[in-house]
Amino acid sequence: MADSLVLVTGATGIVGTAVLADLKGKPGIKLRALVRNPDKAATLVKEGYEAVLGDLEEPDTLPQGSTAWMSCSCLRPPPRSSPRWARTLSRRQGMQV
Repeated sequence: MADSLVLVTGATGIVGTAVLADLKGKPGIKLRALVRNPDKAATLVKEGYEAVLGDLEEPDTLPQGSTAWMSCSCLRPPPRSSPRWARTLSRRQGMQV
Protein backbone atom coordinates (compact mmCIF):
# COMPACT_ATOMS: atom_id res chain seq x y z
CA MET A 1 0.00 0.00 0.00
CA ALA A 2 1.26 3.47 -0.91
CA ASP A 3 1.96 6.07 1.74
CA SER A 4 -0.65 8.77 2.35
CA LEU A 5 0.66 12.16 1.30
CA VAL A 6 -0.24 14.68 4.03
CA LEU A 7 0.10 18.40 3.38
CA VAL A 8 0.63 20.39 6.59
CA THR A 9 -0.31 24.06 6.35
CA GLY A 10 1.05 26.46 8.94
CA ALA A 11 4.11 24.23 8.94
CA THR A 12 6.51 26.90 10.22
CA GLY A 13 4.30 27.97 13.12
CA ILE A 14 4.18 26.71 16.69
CA VAL A 15 1.54 24.06 16.11
CA GLY A 16 2.63 23.14 12.58
CA THR A 17 6.21 22.39 13.59
CA ALA A 18 4.95 20.22 16.45
CA VAL A 19 2.65 18.32 14.06
CA LEU A 20 5.51 17.77 11.61
CA ALA A 21 7.78 16.51 14.37
CA ASP A 22 5.09 14.16 15.70
CA LEU A 23 4.30 12.67 12.28
CA LYS A 24 7.88 12.48 10.99
CA GLY A 25 8.89 8.89 10.43
CA LYS A 26 5.43 7.40 11.07
CA PRO A 27 4.78 4.44 8.80
CA GLY A 28 2.32 5.01 5.97
CA ILE A 29 2.67 8.82 6.01
CA LYS A 30 4.66 11.00 3.63
CA LEU A 31 4.78 14.61 4.84
CA ARG A 32 4.76 17.76 2.77
CA ALA A 33 4.99 21.19 4.42
CA LEU A 34 3.25 24.17 2.82
CA VAL A 35 5.14 27.43 3.36
CA ARG A 36 4.94 30.96 1.94
CA ASN A 37 8.47 32.04 2.78
CA PRO A 38 11.35 30.48 0.75
CA ASP A 39 13.81 30.99 3.64
CA LYS A 40 11.57 29.04 6.00
CA ALA A 41 11.12 26.37 3.33
CA ALA A 42 14.91 25.98 3.16
CA THR A 43 15.04 25.52 6.94
CA LEU A 44 12.45 22.73 6.79
CA VAL A 45 14.31 21.02 3.95
CA LYS A 46 17.50 21.07 6.05
CA GLU A 47 15.49 19.32 8.79
CA GLY A 48 14.52 16.57 6.36
CA TYR A 49 11.01 17.65 5.34
CA GLU A 50 9.62 18.13 1.86
CA ALA A 51 8.62 21.78 1.64
CA VAL A 52 6.53 23.36 -1.09
CA LEU A 53 5.86 27.05 -1.64
CA GLY A 54 2.23 28.11 -1.74
CA ASP A 55 -0.39 30.36 -0.19
CA LEU A 56 -3.89 29.38 0.93
CA GLU A 57 -5.13 32.75 -0.30
CA GLU A 58 -3.85 31.98 -3.81
CA PRO A 59 -5.32 28.60 -4.84
CA ASP A 60 -3.25 28.41 -8.04
CA THR A 61 -0.10 28.13 -5.89
CA LEU A 62 -1.30 25.09 -3.94
CA PRO A 63 0.24 21.69 -4.66
CA GLN A 64 -1.91 18.92 -6.09
CA GLY A 65 -2.06 15.25 -5.13
CA SER A 66 -2.29 15.32 -1.35
CA THR A 67 -4.29 12.55 0.31
CA ALA A 68 -5.02 14.69 3.37
CA TRP A 69 -4.51 18.29 4.49
CA MET A 70 -3.75 19.32 8.05
CA SER A 71 -4.17 22.99 8.80
CA CYS A 72 -2.27 24.00 11.91
CA SER A 73 -2.86 27.24 13.72
CA CYS A 74 -2.90 28.52 17.25
CA LEU A 75 -4.86 31.44 18.62
CA ARG A 76 -3.48 33.14 21.65
CA PRO A 77 -4.28 36.38 23.45
CA PRO A 78 -2.22 39.47 22.61
CA PRO A 79 0.86 40.13 24.75
CA ARG A 80 0.10 41.89 28.01
CA SER A 81 2.23 44.82 26.89
CA SER A 82 0.09 45.56 23.84
CA PRO A 83 -2.41 48.48 23.75
CA ARG A 84 -5.18 46.01 22.87
CA TRP A 85 -4.53 44.04 26.06
CA ALA A 86 -4.65 47.24 28.11
CA ARG A 87 -8.00 48.26 26.55
CA THR A 88 -9.49 44.81 27.18
CA LEU A 89 -8.31 44.78 30.78
CA SER A 90 -9.56 48.32 31.42
CA ARG A 91 -13.02 47.48 30.03
CA ARG A 92 -13.26 44.49 32.32
CA GLN A 93 -12.35 46.70 35.27
CA GLY A 94 -14.66 49.52 34.15
CA MET A 95 -11.87 52.00 33.38
CA GLN A 96 -11.04 54.03 30.27
CA VAL A 97 -7.66 53.94 28.56
